[in-house]
Amino acid sequence: MRIIFALPLLLVAGCDVQKDTANDTTSYEFNEQKVESAAENVGDSAKNVLSDVGEAAENAGEKIKDKVDNVDIDVNVNRNDK
Repeated sequence: MRIIFALPLLLVAGCDVQKDTANDTTSYEFNEQKVESAAENVGDSAKNVLSDVGEAAENAGEKIKDKVDNVDIDVNVNRNDK
């Protein structure tokens, strides 16, 4: 679903714009290879970010486990009605 938001940016990345000031014309050319390359780069970046997030979460989980692994908690909840 989120790729829909990135799609216009990928399409813009694939456009080559050439302006001829002598004839006062502008030409647009769509380069499919540029779009594919940009999409591949975005995918690789997302993969790397998610991998880093996963590693950070795993490390945080291990640190928490080390800190609270041998903790006994005894909770006594009494209501003191006076």
